[in-house]
Amino acid sequence: SAFEDSLRARAAAVIRDVEAAGSFAVVMSMRPYQTDPLVNHFIGKYFVRLGVPVIPADALPGLNDVDLGDVRVRVRSNSQATLYAAAKTVARNPHLELGHIASFGCGHDAVVCDELERILQEAGKQVLVLKLDESDVRGPLRIRITSFVETVRQERRQVEPRGNGTGFPWPVFTKDDARRRTVYIPNLSVAFSRVIGSVLERSGVHIEVMPLADERAIELGKLYLHNDICFPAQINVGEFLRVIETDKPDPDRIALGMHQNCGTCRAGQYAMLARKALDHAGLASVPIVTSGNELRHLHPGFGIDAAMQIQLLHGFAVMDALEDLRRSTRPYEKNAGETEAAFETALTALCDNVANGRRAVFVVLEDAVAAFNRIAVSHEAPRPSVLVLGEILLAVHPSSNYRLEAYLEKHGLEVVGTRLSDFFHSGFVVSRAEAQRWFERKPWLTTLVDKTCDALFVRALDSVETIMAGYARHRPRVSAREIYASASPWIDKIHAAGEGWLILGEILHAAAHGMNSFVVVQPFGCMPNHIFGRGLARVVKEAYPHVQVLCLDFDPDTSMGNIENRLQMLIMNARELERLSATAPSVQYPQRPWRRAAARLPARPGTGRSSGYCEY
Repeated sequence: SAFEDSLRARAAAVIRDVEAAGSFAVVMSMRPYQTDPLVNHFIGKYFVRLGVPVIPADALPGLNDVDLGDVRVRVRSNSQATLYAAAKTVARNPHLELGHIASFGCGHDAVVCDELERILQEAGKQVLVLKLDESDVRGPLRIRITSFVETVRQERRQVEPRGNGTGFPWPVFTKDDARRRTVYIPNLSVAFSRVIGSVLERSGVHIEVMPLADERAIELGKLYLHNDICFPAQINVGEFLRVIETDKPDPDRIALGMHQNCGTCRAGQYAMLARKALDHAGLASVPIVTSGNELRHLHPGFGIDAAMQIQLLHGFAVMDALEDLRRSTRPYEKNAGETEAAFETALTALCDNVANGRRAVFVVLEDAVAAFNRIAVSHEAPRPSVLVLGEILLAVHPSSNYRLEAYLEKHGLEVVGTRLSDFFHSGFVVSRAEAQRWFERKPWLTTLVDKTCDALFVRALDSVETIMAGYARHRPRVSAREIYASASPWIDKIHAAGEGWLILGEILHAAAHGMNSFVVVQPFGCMPNHIFGRGLARVVKEAYPHVQVLCLDFDPDTSMGNIENRLQMLIMNARELERLSATAPSVQYPQRPWRRAAARLPARPGTGRSSGYCEY
């Protein structure tokens, strides 16, 4: 406390000095680890040499008293609160300017930088954003700082005020908007958007599912979003901007709908990201709605109630089963197109019946199983299988992953996809764990909902598996609970940023049941997936040395040539692994595996703890 008091007293003295001299000081904001001079390249000395005092953001007096009620992003930590409070302090003090250190290629910092820039722009100021990495070349750093200081000095010599404080508007989606506006929703997967669109249509909201992103959509998303934000955000916002460009709908008759899921990454900040893009694209009057509860009640005329959540829960469970039917039939069909026709018929029936209750959607699945069993297939040996998983949008959105599934299938593999029902189910599993561990205090009603939805997902997937057992080429699947059991020796249940333990759990469970090849897709620079996907590949290799885990990064400028070269290596290895495994004892699924916890790996000798090591 004594240290912090002295720090704030020194900062207050510096502010008094620059006010008396009619000059200015620079407040430097950064994440806590960036205060290390090795990380920030001794950045303060560049300002001091130019005669500009430097104040660390957390040294500003009165930060705890700053009202953050009008901040447009979700504040997830005390360190983030410090950044935004410092920006608001600088915005209202004519003798302070803001500099901010960001990590190169960090999507989380992209969200922070956008909000800092908005706060300062409303005051007529600019924030100096310095993206730093391990490079020790400091010439460009010095040039940018010198240019910033000279620009500020020139602006301060002007008589007219620097800002008007108006900022961008934030239109609200009201009940009247729900009656007169069409909500355009982007794609997570094509089937997902159609199912959720059907549920929302039944609630009285006009829904339009947008076409999958093409090259122009990706270009528009890249143009209007921060260049460090991750690829999925650019895909979804780009799909909307592409519709605006081609169809030219009336801005007063439309709204943008966005999926909100992972609260710890950009997906929890979709409203702010999309808002900035639409404002700069000249669409400031277009409101935004999301599938979650947004700050400041941005869409009081739009929401997903409990009944709709139950409908979606059963709809997603059946939707994933339909995807499994399609993936396991299409590589072997004798008459090209029959599988896609059967899938389209079943998906249309699901969308028509998803709001009619649990039994109605299960009847759709029963009919689909019968229809897929009737499709004429070749009796060739089963192809090598590959599980595609990772960041959820990249794993299921064909445009974002460069039609990865089609490529693998074309080259002789059978694709097993990740399931969206597991992704949403894991959210309730994690929320229950957070409440049980007191990591987050939750209202009793939220806890009850989490517990109920967790149980309902298990029950729904149990029913789905019972029906799917009648499918000739069925590959049994387990629920998120059992998937976590496979990952539990290495990852705690509450670690769910991005896809968290789902990635490791799915790989380990599938590897334990004979699958040898895995493709983990992630946005370039995605920290959660670098940790839980690429970072945990070593755990998989220690447990199953023979398997291959290929991690692929995607962004708007990804070279398909580079991706193709790496996929060809995976395809050749998958064929060889399949040949070798044909001569080894096969691993059988346990009877009704969805009712049993996934088997743990053997314990490390002498410890009694599962280590992930086993012999092949």
